[in-house]
This record gives sequence, structure tokens and C-alpha cells, in this order.
Amino acid sequence: MGIFLQDLRYALRMLAKNPGFAVIAVLTLAIGIGANTAIFTVVDSVMLRPLPFHDPSRLVMLSEKSAQFEQMSVSYPNFEDWRAQSHSFEGLAAFRRDSYTITGGALPEHIGGREVSAGFFSLLGVTPILGRDFRAEEDLQGAAPVVILSYGLWQRRFGGDPGVLGKSVNLSDTSYTVVGVLPHDFWFYSGADVFVPIGADKAMWIHNRQMRNGMHAVARLKPGVTLAQSRAEMDNVGRQLAAAYPDANGRNGVSVLSVLEDVVSDVRGTLFLLFGAVGFLLLIACVNVANLLLSRVTPRQRELAIRSALGASTRRVVRQLLTESVLLSLLGGILGVGFAWLGTRLLVAAVPGTLPRAETIGMDWRVALFMLGLCFLTGILFGMAPAWHAVRGNVSESLKEGGRGASRSSHRVQNVLVVSELALALVLLVGAGLTIRTLQKLANVDPGFRSHDVLVFNAAYSQLRYNQPEKVRTLLHQVIDRLEKTPGFDAAAMTTDVVMRDDSEMNFYVTSRPKPPPQDMPWSMLYFTTPDYPQTMGLRLLKGRFFSERDNLNAPAVVVIDEEFARSIFPGQDPIGQHLALPFPGLDQPREIVGIVDHVKQWGLAQDSTAKIRSQLYMPFLQVPDQFYNLLTQMTFIVRSGLDPHAATVAASEQIRAIDSDIPIYEVETMDEIIRETIARQRFATLLFGVFAAAALLLGAIGTYGVLSYSVSQRTHEMGVRMALGAAQRDILRLVIGRGAKLVGIGIAIGLLGALALSRLLAGLLYGVSSTDPLTFASVSLVLVAVSIAACYLPARRATKVDPITALRYE
Repeated sequence: MGIFLQDLRYALRMLAKNPGFAVIAVLTLAIGIGANTAIFTVVDSVMLRPLPFHDPSRLVMLSEKSAQFEQMSVSYPNFEDWRAQSHSFEGLAAFRRDSYTITGGALPEHIGGREVSAGFFSLLGVTPILGRDFRAEEDLQGAAPVVILSYGLWQRRFGGDPGVLGKSVNLSDTSYTVVGVLPHDFWFYSGADVFVPIGADKAMWIHNRQMRNGMHAVARLKPGVTLAQSRAEMDNVGRQLAAAYPDANGRNGVSVLSVLEDVVSDVRGTLFLLFGAVGFLLLIACVNVANLLLSRVTPRQRELAIRSALGASTRRVVRQLLTESVLLSLLGGILGVGFAWLGTRLLVAAVPGTLPRAETIGMDWRVALFMLGLCFLTGILFGMAPAWHAVRGNVSESLKEGGRGASRSSHRVQNVLVVSELALALVLLVGAGLTIRTLQKLANVDPGFRSHDVLVFNAAYSQLRYNQPEKVRTLLHQVIDRLEKTPGFDAAAMTTDVVMRDDSEMNFYVTSRPKPPPQDMPWSMLYFTTPDYPQTMGLRLLKGRFFSERDNLNAPAVVVIDEEFARSIFPGQDPIGQHLALPFPGLDQPREIVGIVDHVKQWGLAQDSTAKIRSQLYMPFLQVPDQFYNLLTQMTFIVRSGLDPHAATVAASEQIRAIDSDIPIYEVETMDEIIRETIARQRFATLLFGVFAAAALLLGAIGTYGVLSYSVSQRTHEMGVRMALGAAQRDILRLVIGRGAKLVGIGIAIGLLGALALSRLLAGLLYGVSSTDPLTFASVSLVLVAVSIAACYLPARRATKVDPITALRYE
């Protein structure tokens, strides 16, 4: 310990004697360590940190699956059969998203909710901080309505009153009794304010095996049961149900995934890719500092030789040099904590809204341990080359030379390091270039409608007050009429699903062809809309007509299809006048195709072309059968307006509240915002790759400049002799820049090979651009060449200013 403290004091003195070197090295390392720590914080919070449940490794997600979808929602009758026939699980629980309007305060508030089956919280291992979980008798139709509150709603709406248990809460005109309050950190896929028993739902979908309505199931594996065993059992259960109910289940099976795998499956690849990219940045930082240390070690050869001559062992000298490098790394790590904290804040602000567990992102002991390990690892990594170079020299020669010059081996090592960081920088530049090109391509993609000046919002109405289909239709007419007459509003329409945000799928068949079995029927997206929908959305009518007010329940059933539907179902034919039917009660009558519209990129600008279901079907909202109205708890309105979004929202809210003051509007978005959300992953990757690449380019330029600058300072005598013998300034420029250009060329050649190999990992984020896009590779190579040559020019220019007489006199 005494020797270590001695080494540490000496290392501090050496850094204090060279403050410029210390500041540059510490800042360089802080950038690399801070960026790595920030990304690791996100990776740890999202993918590595255990879910906040008891023994989360045994939790699995159960969904239905078909040929079209790997995961679909579950019908409640199927869920009940799963629960009765499976033996791999300690328990199963159902859940689905819902929403409610809570009244009783100054203003009605629309809140998110979940319908869950009895035992849902106990299955997860979550205990309410007040009250209890739902009981089995409360999870039945006809049971008294009960509710469990989230911690946030309890604080916000009830002021954290511990006497809230037993009180009544009015949700969508139904009085619920509070039986529990959840912990503040409860999270399951997404947030919710209230939880109610799913089995008590009075809607028709509960007992209809053909209706799935967004429900899924979670289960806990029995001890000793593997995921593979549970999948095998549920495959068998799925086949039995498909055989017993072919019309409802077709060939549907059962998907079984661990909950953590299901939560992070969409983002795992992107996050690990970014983690790898930021690792490259850290390597570049290490290479830069290694070069700086090499530049310092060469003049210290005399000092190190004296140490050795006085009896210091090779191990002792190496330990002293590694102490200095680790000290630098720790100082960089301390500053990197600030960079990591700021970087994490920026990442949280920039991450896509769909990033799971984003609200849990933060530093904890794992992050601290990661940073500590990173500091020691980087200290050893960039300290090894200088230490190796320092101890391999000849002591006698070093004492004779007095540390005057640099050895050829030192130059070779520095050259290798510069080539390495240029190659790594090129890989990051290629990644940034490919993602930037992807965003450029996506910016020019036509979504299929005119998104500018379109505002979307939901409005929830009371099912008790509007308890008859005719009342809902009247309300709809009143709202549309008032919105269309609002100053600044050009058009208004209603829809059941917002393109690019919501999705409803339905299978169908052409009535003039033999009716196939349900499992062989094609699928299509399904939207119920009002007549002014094309005008409001800017959707182009290609042929025929769209709906009118006359297309109601008393008129012949009609439907409008998109061009993708026409191309895939009626190739080489005119679809107008053909008839379709949907194999679902109330929708199974023949419907005449009366129009064709543009295809809308429902699945996003980048993903739509590869989606399994692309055909789109529009039906008049006025022809929705009466029995479906108890499924509608909200209406989604679209307005086209030149007003700014805030003013348009206020105007729309005033018009609706003038009809019914208890109807809140919520989930207000512009269509431009919705489109941006579909490319959020690409934008996020572009932002980070751009930042990493810019830092890498800067560090690469600094490294090239540092090596050449050091080389020029070591070769002052040589430059003076060359100029004394008649070398012109352009000859000196060519000599120095030529050496730098050679390093740049080798670095780019190696970097291109690495980029070709690694850019394929980016394929999932790219659109309209090949992972080996020649334009991108050529462009970023030219950028790196230009910046590197500029870095070479400065020391080359200084070399031309050497006075031959002064240089020779100095020698």
C-alpha cells in the first residue's frame, strides 16, 4: 500500500506538471466513459434489470397466434379454456386496456384503466399498499362493481387519503367501490389509473369466442417447468380448441413468451447496436489517450532508464505507468459521471415513446459498478502500449540519448493506433450516414394522405346517458355539425381507428366466389368512418364514390376498398360492383364495393411495405349494427384546420362541451406527430449515431494531428537539414502530409472492411437504402479524408517554419 501511495503521489505530480495533457486526456476519456455509461443505463433499465415482480423469470405472456400474426389478442372463452386445461402454470390471469371518464371533481377527467381477472396482482406478486386484490366472486357478471386505484390517481384525485377504502368512485357513470391502492412503482406494460374485474364486463365480447377485443393473458410457471414444456402443452391445447371451434379459432395456436422477452423484443436489437457503437467511441478515446501517453513516454526514456539503473524492476516501472493511466481513467470517470447523468437525461427525452420501461431509466449500483469496471479496464487498455514501449528499450542507449529522440518502434505503435481510430471512426460515420440517408428517404415517402393541418382527438361519452344506438348517432351528428361550422375548421369526420396509430383487422370473402373456411379467408384492415373522411384526411378517391349520409341502415350495405385491396384480391378486374362479406354476426350480409381510394401506410412509413396485412376496407359508420354500439365507449374525431394545434384543441373542446359538458377530449395529436412516431426508432438511431460519429471524427482528427505534431517536433533536426540542403516548403508539406495521408488511406481501407461487415446489423433500421450503399460509403470516406488532411496540414505548416540555422545550432 505504501508503494501504491507513492506511485499515486508521483502520478499526480506528473499530471500537475502537464496540465494541458491532463485536461485533454481526461476530457477525451470522460466523453467515452460518459457516453458508454449513459447507454448502459438505458440498456440496464430496459433489458437487464429484473421486472418489479416476485420471481419475474417465471412470468410468461400468453397470446393467440395465426399464420398472419405471431401474437394476437385472446377471446375470453379461449382464456377460460386455457385456464381449465393447462397444468404448467400456478395460475393464469387476463388483462386488457380500457379507459374511463371519472367524475365528481371540478372537471371530468379521462383516465386509462385495465380490466383484469381476479388474482392478477397476487399472480404478479404485487400486494396493494391499502386494501386487497379482487376476489373470485367479484370477477363475475352481476357482481357489485369494485375498483383498485393506482398510487398516482390516489394522490392526485384523493389527496392520498388513507380512508379511501370503501368509498365510491364514479367511472363512466357507474359507481365503483374502492377496495385497494397499488404501490407507487407498479408497472405492467404501460401505466393505468384504475383496475376493475374483467369478468364483470357486461359487453357482448365476453361470451363471444370470435371477439378478442385486445385481451391478453399472463401466467406464472410452476417451479421446475420450463418455457419449452409450457409451449408444448399450450400447442396441444391450442390444437384441441381449433378442432373444437373451427369457425372461431381456425388454425390459431398459442404463443408463450417470457414477459421480459415480450417487453423488450422490439428494442433489444437497436439498443445492443447502439451499445456496440458507443463501445467503438470508447475505443477511439482509449487510442487517443494511448497516443498522448506514448508521446509523453518517449521523452521520459532517460528518467525511466535511471529508475531501472537504480534498481527498479520492470514490474515496478510498469506499475508506475499503469497507475498514471488508471488515475487518468478514474479522473475521466469522475467527470464522465456528469456527462453520463446529462446524457441519460437527454436520452430519456429523445427515446421513442414506445420504449418499454422508459420511466424506470436511472442510475443504480449496477451502473456504478459498470462505470468503475470501465474506468479500470480503459486505464489498463490505453496504458499497456506506453508501458510496453517504455520497458522494452535498452537502458544504456536511453542514458546516452538522454531521451532526445523517438524510436522507430514508437512511431510504428503510434501509426497503428492512428490507423485504428480512423478505421473505427469510419465505421461510426458509415452508420450515421446510412441512418441519415434513411431519414431522407422516409421524408419523401407519401403516407397516402395529406397529413398537414390534421388534428386527431378522442371524446368519451357516457354509456348510461347514451344507452341506445340512436342516441349515439344523434350525438355523432351534433358533434360533426358543430365541428364543421367552427371558425378555422375546414372539415371534420369520425373514425373508429386512426391510421398509423390504431388497428382493427377482419377476415372477409368475395361472395361471387366459393366461401372458404375461416382459416383460409384473407384479412384486411377495417375502418368505420363518416362521409367527409376523405376530405378531412386528404385521402384521394381513385374510382367510384365514397360514402354519403344516405348510406345508413336502411340503404344497401356498401364498402370502399383501397388500391392494395383491389390489386391483391381483384387482379386485372374492376372491383366496383363486386360484393364482399365479413364472417361475423351483423356484418355478414353482402356489401357492394362502391369506390377505391389510395393505399394508406397503416404500419408506418418504413414498415408498411413488409406488413402481412396491407389491404384496407372502409365501411360507413352509419351502417354499424345496433348490437355493436355497446362496444363503443369513445369516438375518435379528425379535423382539418389551419389553426395551430393548441387553438384547434381548445375550439374543439368548447364545441363538444357545449353539447355535453361531461364529455372530455383526450389523446390529442396531429397527424404529423403520429407519422413522426412511426419513424421514431430511425430518428433515435440517427441522433445517437450522428453524435457518436461526430465525436469519433473529432477524436480521429485530434489523434492524427497529435501524432504528426509530435513527429514534427521530434524531427526538427531532420527538417532543418533538409531545408539547409535546399528542400522547399512544398517539399516539407508533401513529406508531412504524405505521411498523414498514408495513415488515413490505410485507416479508411480497414474501416471500409469493418463497415461492410457491421453495417448489415443496421438493416432492420434502414429504409430505401442498402446496408452497402456506395454513395454513403464514398461520402463518409471523403469527409474523413478531408478532416484528416486538414488535421495533417497544421503540423505540416509548422514544419515549414523551421529555421535551418536555429535547428542546426540547437543540435
